[in-house]
Amino acid sequence: MSERAAEGRKLKNAKNAPMFEDLDLDGDGNLSAEEFGLHQAQCPMRKTHKGDH
Repeated sequence: MSERAAEGRKLKNAKNAPMFEDLDLDGDGNLSAEEFGLHQAQCPMRKTHKGDH
């Protein structure tokens, strides 16, 4: 993200992005497929755009 900011690119919704620690539910320093899947299932945009592609 810092590279994009340095290039002058917009960082849409960056302030709303979850911290890594919020996604790493077991605190092991790695993001498992299960942890990522749980995050995706809770994503509000997923609910509003479901089947719109």
